[in-house]
Amino acid sequence: MGAKENYPANTSREASINSSNRCTGRDELSVWDGGDLKSGVVASTCSYTWAMPGVKNDLREADVRFNTHDYDVTNKPTSSCSNKYDIRSVGTHEAGHVFGLGHVGSGHSNLTMYTNSFTCKTIARTLGKGDVLALRSIYEEEHNEPVGANHASVSRGSHDDAGCGLHIREQQ
Repeated sequence: MGAKENYPANTSREASINSSNRCTGRDELSVWDGGDLKSGVVASTCSYTWAMPGVKNDLREADVRFNTHDYDVTNKPTSSCSNKYDIRSVGTHEAGHVFGLGHVGSGHSNLTMYTNSFTCKTIARTLGKGDVLALRSIYEEEHNEPVGANHASVSRGSHDDAGCGLHIREQQ
């Protein structure tokens, strides 16, 4: 299973996500940026797909906004880290939404797609088994449902994602 990215240049455009965490429309440009979101939300994703009958939906655009208005981020949490979110953990979680993954709930705080984020933690930088199983269920042509595949929820709709937000949670 692979993913491709294309980074053509810097842009002055902003992610099409407003301060109420609402997707504000498609502009055919995928942008990841920092800005204001509702308090309690660390980051939010809006992704748009085209329905493809008989095959997987085709991703056309995805915008991600990190809430840099209310929260601090770091790339290197240290033992003295306090109230900062690991940018790579949050980014990996939001990329999961871009690729069609939904949130998982209680009992799965070890997975990247867990609903909440924890300050100063890097566990979500890499995918857990449930995250990988969910991606495989979306992108592999033929697969057998392995035991535990239901540990991750998957968004499969052909509609536009109304915005998936990563919420804050006290450190465990």
